[in-house]
Amino acid sequence: MVEFNTPSYTAMDRKYHETIEVDPVRSNANIEKPIIPIGELGQTIVEVDPTGRHKNMIQVAQAAIRSGAKKMQLMIQTQPGSPMGGLKSHGKEVREQMREVFKANEAVLEGIEMPTAMSNLSGYDPQRGTFDDEKLKQNMDEVKDAIRFAADVAQGGEVDILSWEFARPLFNADWNKDGMFEESGEPMVQVVDERTGQIQQWRVNNIEKVPVAKDPNTGKPYVFIPEIGRFAPVDENKKFDTEYVGDGKYTVTQDGKTVDCVDKLQPWTWAQYEEWAGKKGITPEEYFAQQQAETQVKQARGWAATYREHAKGTHDRLQLEKTKLKQAQEAGNEEQIRESQEKIAHFNEKYRQEVDSLESYEQQAAENEEKAKFLKPIGVYAKNRSVDSYAKLGIAARQETVFNKNVNKPISVGPEIGWPHAYGGHPAEFKELIHDARSRMVELMTNKHMIDAQTKQPIMDPNTRQAVKNPYFEPGLSRSEAEATAKKHIKGCFDTGHMGMWLQHFKPELPWEQRVKEFNAWYMDEIKKLAKDDIVGSIQLVDSMSGAHGHLPAGQGIFPVVKAAEEFKKNDFKGFMISEGHEEEKFNEGRILVETWKAFNAPIGSSYGPGAPGMRNLQDRYQGQTYSPRMMFGGYTPPFGEYKPWAELPFE
Repeated sequence: MVEFNTPSYTAMDRKYHETIEVDPVRSNANIEKPIIPIGELGQTIVEVDPTGRHKNMIQVAQAAIRSGAKKMQLMIQTQPGSPMGGLKSHGKEVREQMREVFKANEAVLEGIEMPTAMSNLSGYDPQRGTFDDEKLKQNMDEVKDAIRFAADVAQGGEVDILSWEFARPLFNADWNKDGMFEESGEPMVQVVDERTGQIQQWRVNNIEKVPVAKDPNTGKPYVFIPEIGRFAPVDENKKFDTEYVGDGKYTVTQDGKTVDCVDKLQPWTWAQYEEWAGKKGITPEEYFAQQQAETQVKQARGWAATYREHAKGTHDRLQLEKTKLKQAQEAGNEEQIRESQEKIAHFNEKYRQEVDSLESYEQQAAENEEKAKFLKPIGVYAKNRSVDSYAKLGIAARQETVFNKNVNKPISVGPEIGWPHAYGGHPAEFKELIHDARSRMVELMTNKHMIDAQTKQPIMDPNTRQAVKNPYFEPGLSRSEAEATAKKHIKGCFDTGHMGMWLQHFKPELPWEQRVKEFNAWYMDEIKKLAKDDIVGSIQLVDSMSGAHGHLPAGQGIFPVVKAAEEFKKNDFKGFMISEGHEEEKFNEGRILVETWKAFNAPIGSSYGPGAPGMRNLQDRYQGQTYSPRMMFGGYTPPFGEYKPWAELPFE
């Protein structure tokens, strides 16, 4: 009796006469409906293959296509500004060939990820402790190159930039009021001089060690700065000063009168800084920086006053010696003349040095006084720069989409959710950055004049004193049309592995299993918020076995990567999903895709049914089975005429 639901078997198939059941352990396939079809799950490819197997990105793309990838994201590795490599090193013919490779294989290059060395669009340079306009311009130019490359090769798609916009602590973030996340080290707070981009930073623990005294009348605290031995008043209506009188004590004076003697100075907590700064409508670190600047002004003016007195005394002595010289000359006293001339030369030099010192301290006082006006919290200053940069790149993506004839799908730009150590790494920050960038893009496209990102006032030309014209303005574009355009051209890239890195800071006091369980619950709560908001254009599927940065295929780690992707799909996610789980390629090439397919219930294998070979992983299969045949096969077969079975039996 013929059994029609079984495939054909040959003598080359081991156990071909036996029925092979589907392995329930290694296959959890649902043939009715995979979570996400194979065609929608692609992989990342690199600009330069680190293993040396492939010489260029075309070969890397071809290898991925042969492995079964239909959708790909290109990862750029060349650092911004590098004289060699990068997208600029691929000319017209190479771009055309790459485009043809994708077209011929019905594959798609969905997007481009900029190199990790770029890491922000604020111009933040942590090594130099500054925000650098030149660095920002270089990064912007690199992204514009990527936009044009996406137009030439992919005919559209997404360009994303790793978002480490600026360093920020965790302890005082709005989304961490319940203290769910802990710092891995001593928290730092920063302010920036918005004129120069220079950053000032302090450890919070050091700030809290600054002792304080109290107003004897009101009991309110005011800050003592040990470095200069002065108190900075908190209550602006009262002016205090102190003098160290020995034995660990300071006299406190008000309007020149001693009102207290302080011998027990207590640390001022961060909460107290927040309380007093809040009354002024500024951040605690901004308040502390202004107090320091004010104290430096007082110190500089104190030294200036000292040198003014010295200079006055030297000037008086100089005039006296000039009088003596005149008298000696009239009397013809040569010895007195020489002595007076030497003293006059000495006093002239001394007077000049004292005046120089006086002017130097006056200048320091003026500079610190002016500087205090421009010290801004880093969070406000840097975020505005990032928002403005993404908005302008969104406009560049729109222009390339509209005017490049090769483009057949929208080009978008946006941040890739970063790591916990910097702004842009938390889901709330990721969301805020995208929404604010879209709003800024709408402002740029609908206003005739340039609007300051922070003050929302027209930017004035210092020479003409006229409002600066806006080169991004599009006449006739309504606000609703601009908003729709901004949504289309500014989208974020969500990396599930970066999200998992928050486990490093999550409730470290809990036992590991409980900690992971509670963290994954928080993880999915945040995913649900993001999935309901139309801000994500692409998802990088990455897993890890801990809170460290890892690149395991989905399902090979401890995070709910599959559930996260499924949640996005439930909310009508229209973007693309890419596996970035390349870290297990060293164990078996192809795991980046195959393990991801398996995790999403869409594995590759033979048919189902009685008598059929079991469902196995593609990378483990050999001509339909999970084991190798007993004879030479495929490329190992000797030339025709020399072939013999291992048993040396005739074929008949």
